[in-house]
Amino acid sequence: LGCENTHAVNTLGIPMYCEGVRDVVVAASPDGILVCGKDASEGIKDKVEQIITAPKYEPTLWGSRRELDASLDSSGIMTRTCCITIEKGKSVCWQSSAGKTSWTVVQGSGTLTSTSTSAAATSAAAAPSAAILKAGMTVNLRAGEKYQLSADLGEEIRLIELKSWKNDEL
Repeated sequence: LGCENTHAVNTLGIPMYCEGVRDVVVAASPDGILVCGKDASEGIKDKVEQIITAPKYEPTLWGSRRELDASLDSSGIMTRTCCITIEKGKSVCWQSSAGKTSWTVVQGSGTLTSTSTSAAATSAAAAPSAAILKAGMTVNLRAGEKYQLSADLGEEIRLIELKSWKNDEL
């Protein structure tokens, strides 16, 4: 309302309101909020690249990952908390867990297939094991454990991921 030569883009799921501003660029996304005068917008890209370290929201082929929190403690332990959504019928292909990973399913159901690297190292016949995950369940993966997670039970699955590792391990 009452804005002149103003461009506003909002990819957040919450309202954004601009009133009475002139010659301004406003951009709101899960990675941050940018407000600058159009006359300063040419040099803004370099400044923004210096402060953004990693995306807070990543659309993927299988769904999305949104970072909720990240911290590094004084002993060098990095902890990251994410909300992960896997769309109905899609899968996170085989990956290896970096550090200790804990998932709590908050919505939906799916299948977790995992194989422990320690089990594979001691027995060449170690086979992947599968488990059905449902809302309210928590699963813990060891560092290096390989897994595949699928929303293959007729609905999407949403989980909270808590991952921790020694900062120099990655």
